[in-house]
Amino acid sequence: MSVLVDRGILDAMVSGAIVIRPFDRACLGTNSYDVHLAPTLRVYKSGVERVDVVGGGSEMIDLLGPLDVRAPRETVDVTIPEEGFVLEPGELYLASTVEHTESREHVPVLNGRSSIGRLGLSIHVTAGTGDVGFRGCWTMELFVIRRLRVYAGIPIGQLLWFTTDSAPLVPYGDKASAKYADAGPLPMASMLHAELKPACKHVRIKTGGLVTTINRAWLVETCLDCGATRTTNSRGSDPSAWATAGDGEDD
Repeated sequence: MSVLVDRGILDAMVSGAIVIRPFDRACLGTNSYDVHLAPTLRVYKSGVERVDVVGGGSEMIDLLGPLDVRAPRETVDVTIPEEGFVLEPGELYLASTVEHTESREHVPVLNGRSSIGRLGLSIHVTAGTGDVGFRGCWTMELFVIRRLRVYAGIPIGQLLWFTTDSAPLVPYGDKASAKYADAGPLPMASMLHAELKPACKHVRIKTGGLVTTINRAWLVETCLDCGATRTTNSRGSDPSAWATAGDGEDD
């Protein structure tokens, strides 16, 4: 695997293997292409509110709770004004590139520009590598270590393209499971929940079997919906955590 240099990127664009829209020759580096920040940021909705505490005073409480990989969270879009927008530490901002790109034969990789990194801004958490066959605008995960004002249209990242040893059996854009294919100009929130089964509520339970310890006998309960098991005492109280069948992990 090797990275394309400027000449190789231009040749791949001529053949149609790489598409960049809009394209500006001045943004082509020695072995990368500068991409720019689109004007819309997307943040996960927060339920943090200040509430009064019995006895006086107040405290901040998150009424929505943490993000959940099994459940989608409502998002809020923020348009970056002309005077810029200040990113705050501790917040995650989904952003997208102005550029629509397509990579039909190469592995695309998005990195932050060094000048952006020197200001304490990271443009992705783990999602810097794309797939052969990806087409669309890139969603970035922005976070900062100190307050930073950003502006729409600034050069924020660099795209690189790596060669492969063979063509894929199924390019990313042709996969039925490609959740982020043909991404438009707005950032896309996580779709991981679409891959995961909803958490079982363990409504249908069958009781049967005994587990004996030194001093006590425990009943075994089995969920008829997911197969998870747990133990309770003979009175049906003091239950253990549910354990998923086959792996012993808590559900």
